[in-house]
Amino acid sequence: MHPDLAEQERTWAQRRRGVTPGRVTQLLAGLGLGFVRLSPLEHSGNVNEALWVETDGPSLVLCLSSSHRLHKRDKTRSEVEVMRHMRHHTPVPVPEVLAFSDDAETSVLDCEFILMTKMAGIPLRSLWPSLAADERAAYAHQVKDIMDQLEAVPLPERRIGGFREGMKSGRLRGDRPDIGPFDSFAESLRQTIAWTDAALAEREDAAERPLRERLEALLKYMQAHPELLEEPEPPALHHGDLHGGNLLVDPTSARITALLDWEHAACGPPDGDWYSLRWAAERPTLGTTLRSLGIHPPERVRRRRRLLDAIDQALCSEFYIAAWYRAETDPSARAQTCASDRREHGERAIAQIDRLLARERS
Repeated sequence: MHPDLAEQERTWAQRRRGVTPGRVTQLLAGLGLGFVRLSPLEHSGNVNEALWVETDGPSLVLCLSSSHRLHKRDKTRSEVEVMRHMRHHTPVPVPEVLAFSDDAETSVLDCEFILMTKMAGIPLRSLWPSLAADERAAYAHQVKDIMDQLEAVPLPERRIGGFREGMKSGRLRGDRPDIGPFDSFAESLRQTIAWTDAALAEREDAAERPLRERLEALLKYMQAHPELLEEPEPPALHHGDLHGGNLLVDPTSARITALLDWEHAACGPPDGDWYSLRWAAERPTLGTTLRSLGIHPPERVRRRRRLLDAIDQALCSEFYIAAWYRAETDPSARAQTCASDRREHGERAIAQIDRLLARERS
């Protein structure tokens, strides 16, 4: 069901073999550009590796898509579709896609990739600690404006899930299993729990039984509290990974110059990006800064936060991406870190579900 660490690492290594100066030169020739240099991008993502492509014209970014088997083809296609849709329908600054391949078998680079324009600016995250409160507030207001624009983007279909060609509803992407689309947010959560339980059962390990029992209890809790999952508004587009690392800014004008990394974009509850703001590494987070300005998420975000946290922890105990562990250079160390990380996520999920149920009983 889920590719293990070794399988993911084999495909990761295979992905890099085709990315050579000669192959990139061939790719650029089709765009009328000459190759100068290929180098690591300073602010490369953790999952999709990004390279800086210097040409005899504009500077470009080559993003090598995740090699996770469950993301094959669809994840690259979804990201391309969303970026092109955003550029057409909103003023939000998004890179222009110049070329891509969602098929490693036919790709000139032997892997899935997206070649896009290099956007000006520096990551907001690197600037954040040195900013005064009023400067943070100015950026936070711009982020809220982007969130509002995302919710207003026209979509041909509004089911819970990712996107396929023409922005039609597709399977969930990002750090998620290959499921969906769904007719309701509640159904997407039930199926995520079912996927996690099936993955736990596949291992046939008695040690997984406590978490499986908690997942069963969580489904009953959701059935008893349908109000937590009610959606008074139709699903909308959200970025899914909105934080200071994916926002480029111009310190001189104090303006956001780009929103990057659209691999997690999905159609879901209109408040979806409020949830991703909570996981940002910036302190205080963008979400906290917005709340300090009197800008609050809908009440339903607060009410179902514990439920979504528990589901995410349980999911991470079974769904993982090899790139999360590439900081470890030794293969055995990566395997140990991966196993430890999965175990810790499972333990956190159990603790969070127990707390959630205890609050219900009190």
